[in-house]
Order: sequence, then structure tokens, then C-alpha cells
Amino acid sequence: TTASQQLHNNTTALQYHTINPIASHFTAVMKFLPLAAIASLLPHSWAAEVQDTERQLTVTSDGPELCPNDFSKIHQVGNTPVTAPPIEIIEQNGSTVKFKISQIWTPQVAHEVIVQYQTGNMGEKKCEAFDDVPGGDELTFTATCGVTDPVTVVDIFIVDQEVDGDAHIPACCHSATTIDTVRYTYGIQCTPTCPEPEGDPDCPEVKLDFNSFPEYSYVYDDYWYDLGVKITGESKSSSSSKRHTPLPKKEFPIGSAWEDRYGFTENRKDRRSDDEWDTSLHNQAGGAVRVFNTNKPNRAGGNPKCDPNDDNDGDPDLGSPNQACPSGTPGKKSSGPGQGTGGESGQWKNCPSTLLGNVLVIQEGAKSCPDDSSEGGWITFDFNPAIAGEIQFTFAKVLDTDESNTPKIKVWKTGEDVNSNPSTNVYTTPKTGNNGLWQKSFKNDGTWKNRYKNLQRIQFEYHGSGSVAEISYKPSKCPPTAR
Repeated sequence: TTASQQLHNNTTALQYHTINPIASHFTAVMKFLPLAAIASLLPHSWAAEVQDTERQLTVTSDGPELCPNDFSKIHQVGNTPVTAPPIEIIEQNGSTVKFKISQIWTPQVAHEVIVQYQTGNMGEKKCEAFDDVPGGDELTFTATCGVTDPVTVVDIFIVDQEVDGDAHIPACCHSATTIDTVRYTYGIQCTPTCPEPEGDPDCPEVKLDFNSFPEYSYVYDDYWYDLGVKITGESKSSSSSKRHTPLPKKEFPIGSAWEDRYGFTENRKDRRSDDEWDTSLHNQAGGAVRVFNTNKPNRAGGNPKCDPNDDNDGDPDLGSPNQACPSGTPGKKSSGPGQGTGGESGQWKNCPSTLLGNVLVIQEGAKSCPDDSSEGGWITFDFNPAIAGEIQFTFAKVLDTDESNTPKIKVWKTGEDVNSNPSTNVYTTPKTGNNGLWQKSFKNDGTWKNRYKNLQRIQFEYHGSGSVAEISYKPSKCPPTAR
């Protein structure tokens, strides 16, 4: 068995024997952890527990159902079993892994929980002890990996009268307990190992940045028959002056270009013109969202749809790039176009290397000038299973989340009732401040990569102003080429 092989099912075997009793080194042969990581990271105290003759342990994966290979229990001292996965991986980036440990051993307060994990790339360890940990409490850590192996090893010591064991606690943990102690040793991958979603392996990732739409237009079912996605909006405002998500006067006919594949028989038409919207419908659930040109956010920025007598008509919070960006930034103007402290500097700096262009907003009232509603709402992406199949959500970009209650990204998996609110798989975006630009890649995040597969709906919920600047996803079926 080579050290690079992966664990193919939830249990395998670990064989080890003493190579040098003085140095307490071991040879490990297993399908989950690379050899070098095991040799350098396993606690030296294991030597006292190993006989001269070869022994065999069962390695049981307690990992998430969709990605069982990313952490596994590789050793236990004591008799108390693990009844549920105690570890949840938050983020993996190859050199470190951020994870949570849940106190699952007793519904009451555990006397002491001790966690030993790697903090240096040469095997250095850190030990942290927590007294009186209630049942269900979560503890968060960030561990490092080996120089050559993207793996880290974590020891969890549970000290309580409710457990059965006599595990030795390392002296560096400074615990003087005489209560029963059980030790669980886990190996955690620092790089996600989950497979890509099933489906056509040649399907490319689809990027929706909305720059194919005419500026200031409304978007509804324009992508439904070529990419298999429908984009709709709904405002939270009770005032017609603060909301406008109109419905079209009639649906698009179905496109004959896809008759052979999907059984469609009618011809479709191109983008809707302004007079094809029922503008009397100010707030329809599942109505249209507005295209906002971030390089012309208001009258002063050159937006011809805004009031010619009011330079401030529009919203410079949604301008890009920010006025503080250096000269030479694509789209930079002398006074903006973007304005707001959130986008001036720091991690939400709004100075993209390519022109941001169009974003989607919930329109504030039935006025000519594009503007985002200050009272929030929902922008929803529904996917056509006949064209796109199931999708994996891979990337999101959001501009101007300045409310205290920041936007949430919600998803529905295939088969879930889209009329019910999902209680899980909800991602809360950070507060960027006025004009701040936030983006997140989910395909490189082990936790969210697993949760954001096999989807039929993605929804952005806003509690105030804000926009969707871009999403990307990978369909399980290859839709026709986008226009």
C-alpha cells in the first residue's frame, strides 16, 4: 500500500510495530494518512501501549456523510465509544485546517476536555484544557499540517466520571486529574478530498456576472432555456415606493434550438423591451430583478436613466471601483464612481482588477433610475433540472452589505420543498460596510463544498440594501451554450 492512497470506505486497518524502542517510532501502513505524517505526528506515548509483536487496529471514519475521507479516528485509549462525529471541518487550505469539536460525550457538563493539536510544520504541538464544558458546546481550533503532507493529527481527552478509561494525559497539558480519561486520536486532511458532483464530466463551470444584459434592464427568465436558470426577486417593503419586482406581460416562448434534446417545439425571442413589463405590478413574489451598472451608479456618474436635475439620483454605494482606488484601476473616475468607507481599504476593498460592471438589485420603486431597495428582500436562482440537472454552487460575489443584519445565502437541495425555509446550509455573509466588495469560493472550502452540492435553488436574502455581483456553479448536465 502506498502512502498516497486514500481511504476508499469507512473502515480500514492500521498496522504498526515498534521499530526503535528508544526513539518510540512506528511504521504505519494505511490508506488514509501519508506515512510521513503518521511517523512524525503520532504521540510518542503510544510506544508504551504497543507490544513487540504486530497488532492491528480498526480505523473508523466519523467524517461527514458526503466526504468520509477528510477525518478519521485512528486510535482510542479507553472503552467509551464515540456515538456521533465529534469533529466538523470549517475550512481547509492545504497548510492549515480549521475545525470544531463538539462535546458529545455527556448531555451534562463534562469535567474537562483537553485538545492537543499541531501548531508548527515540524511537529510542534499545543495543548488546551477546558473545564466544565456543557453538553453540545463547540470548541474551535486551527491546526497546521506537515511540510510535505497535508495532514494533521488531533488528540481529544475527555475527563469525566461518565467515561471509562485510564488514558495518559501529556505533561504539557498540566492536568492533575485522577478521574477516568479517554483519549481519541483523529487524523484530519488539510486539503478537501471530496469528489466532484456526479454528472457529465465535461460540463464547464458556469459564471453569471450579468454583463451580457443591457444596463438598466430587468432580468427574469432570460437564462431559463439556454442555461437552465431563472432569476427572480421579491421585496420586503410594504411601501410601493420602496419596491418594484414586476412580472412580464407574457412568458418567453420555448426555444426550438433545444427541441431535439428537450422536446421543446416553439421559438423563443430575445431580451424583453421596456414596454413588455407590467409596471403596475410593484411587488410580485417571483418578479424581475434590476440590472445596475456599477460604473454609472447615479446621475453624476453618467447614468442617463436618473434625474437630470439631481446628481445624487441613484446609489454611489453600489459604484465600482471605489473613489479611493489608485489611478489605473479599471473604471476609475476622479470622484468615484463608488463611494463608501467599506470599499476604500482593507479586506473589502472595492478595487477589482477587472471592471465589475453589472450587478443585480431589488429595484426601489417603479422609477427610471436603477437603485437598490433600502428595505431588503430576496434574489433567487432556480435551476431547470431538464437542462442543468443538479448544480454545485462554487462562488459568490456581493457588493455593499452595510446592514447590521447581513445577507444570508440559502440553498435547497434536489427534492426539498422550496416553499419551506431551509434550516441548514445557510451561509451568513460578513458586514462589509458601504461599498465593500465580498467574495467567497465554496469549492475550496471543505465544509461548504459538501453542503453546496446537488442543489435546485440558491437564494440571497437581504435585510437592507445590497446586490449580487456574481455567482458561479457547475451543472451535472451540460446546457446549451450561453448567448
